Amino acid sequence: MKTILAALVVFAAISATAQCLQSENEKKISIQGPKGTLSAIVRLPAAVQPSAKHPVAVLCHGFGGDKCERGGMFREIADALARRGVASVRFDFNGHGESEGAMRDMTVLNEIEDAKHVVEWARKRPWCNGKVFLVGHSQGGVVASMTAGELGASAISGLVLLAPACVLKDDARRGCTFGVEYDPEDPPEVVHLPGGKVIGREFIKTACKLQIFETAAKYRGPLCLIHGTGDSIAKTEHVERLHAEHPGSEMHLMPGDDHGFSRTHGEVCEIVAEFLK
Repeated sequence: MKTILAALVVFAAISATAQCLQSENEKKISIQGPKGTLSAIVRLPAAVQPSAKHPVAVLCHGFGGDKCERGGMFREIADALARRGVASVRFDFNGHGESEGAMRDMTVLNEIEDAKHVVEWARKRPWCNGKVFLVGHSQGGVVASMTAGELGASAISGLVLLAPACVLKDDARRGCTFGVEYDPEDPPEVVHLPGGKVIGREFIKTACKLQIFETAAKYRGPLCLIHGTGDSIAKTEHVERLHAEHPGSEMHLMPGDDHGFSRTHGEVCEIVAEFLK
């Protein structure tokens, strides 16, 4: 029975990846991260010249997500970018999807290190023209904003934050994540969340001390913020603060839409691609 279950898990993972690979210009690759191998998919624009170079967008998924994100949103963003001559790399953070590591060991800080490794990997590709963008959704938006703040505009040519979940720090400090309560002063080794997801003690301890806005403010390059006003997870006030603290940034509020942009999915993908082209 265990062998059968293991085979089903592997089959499910292969099927998910197959669904995420939708173009002959996509290729599944592995990138060495600080906590193990990171599974990723590269999407290149169709080029007349095989030696063509492109700007590259690195896509950072949210908590508990994967490199396709929200039923394929990242795949659609990759397609929209490719139509505009922008390559992309979408990857699974440590402890997520097909990447190595355990979810209980994941923290925002080590996801930032994952993102830095992917950015550096992308920059060294022969098909990269030297420009690297970051796109992050939910917790991935927090990671992308802080990564951009730490690397600066000389390394990150553009930043898009989709419903950045800056609230994760507030949740950790009040001892309640996705409705599950714990003692933030003495968190347990593991907190079990809905849907079979988990966070570890270190996630909570580091989340309580994150300098999200302070770090994000260090990035002075082009910034686009997209947020649904019906989002029950990320807070509109946090997006407005990021916008106010970054002169020249764009902010798109999608009326009544939720955290996964289920109503304005296609429009969001086009906004991202148009901003980065």
